[in-house]
Amino acid sequence: VREYLVYLAYNLITNLSFRARLARVTYADSAAKRANETHWGILLEDDDDLATRNNTKATNMKQTQMVYSDSLQMATLAIFEYMIGNVDWSVPYLHNIKLLDNGHDAPMPVPYDFDYSGIVDTKYALPAEFLGLTSIRDRIYRGLPYSMPLFQRVFAKFNAAKPQIYALYQTDSRLSKGYIKRTLSYLDEFYAVINKPAKAKAVFGAGDTSGVVVKGLK
Repeated sequence: VREYLVYLAYNLITNLSFRARLARVTYADSAAKRANETHWGILLEDDDDLATRNNTKATNMKQTQMVYSDSLQMATLAIFEYMIGNVDWSVPYLHNIKLLDNGHDAPMPVPYDFDYSGIVDTKYALPAEFLGLTSIRDRIYRGLPYSMPLFQRVFAKFNAAKPQIYALYQTDSRLSKGYIKRTLSYLDEFYAVINKPAKAKAVFGAGDTSGVVVKGLK
């Protein structure tokens, strides 16, 4: 449920995002050795449907560096991953990333699979040791140091969607009150960064960790 809400949040930021549907899935053992089990599951939009909606085509071309991706979409993705506290992605390796190609401009990356993010906060997720993180809730920006005018265009998207993003968590009865409180505080920290120019410049305009490959991405 927590990860499903992350998909909905990104839908509020950009149409270049996977649509998702929450489902109750029952698993049956074909060998009849285990009883049926029912769990939450996420049905994710097909790659081709995502591409068709955005007048593009999906591509599996690896080793596409971020610098060659569409700058606005790349910055949007990287800042979103920062917002949710996720470092488990890579454009060159197509790790939890799908690239869309419109045949003319630079490829546009679309993220998926957010269970290792701080905002989802699963029990099995561990911090990325290669990035010096001590907690899965720690944030680090893994995108490129674009110009501040470009970042401001992206920040405007997040500020416009802020009430709706918060409402996703405030109105979902499946979430515990403790989780809702922690998540809203976590989002508050993000918005405090993007709405203070000095902090935003320090976080997004300085160091570049895009070349660091998190263990396991290969």
